[in-house]
Amino acid sequence: MSLGACLYSSLCCLQAFLDSVQVRPPGGEPQNGEEAAKSRVGEDLYRRIFHDYTYKQWSKYPHQLNASVLLRIPVSTDYDDR
Repeated sequence: MSLGACLYSSLCCLQAFLDSVQVRPPGGEPQNGEEAAKSRVGEDLYRRIFHDYTYKQWSKYPHQLNASVLLRIPVSTDYDDR
C-alpha cells in the first residue's frame, strides 16, 4: 500500500500504512533516535523527514541521539491538531 493512496483514504488506512512500515528495533526497545523514528514511521518517512533534519537542527544524525528525543515527536493519525 502506498502512502499516496492512503493520504486520500480514511484515517484507518493511514494507521494501517504506519503499522505496515514500522521497523521493530532489534532488542525490542529503540536504543537511539534512528531506531525510535523507524519504529514509528518506517524507513521511507524516516529518510525523508528525520535523517537530514536532525543534523540540520542539532548537528547530529538520528543514530547519535537518544531514543527519547525522537519518541517525543507526535505521530498523528487523525485531524486533531491539539
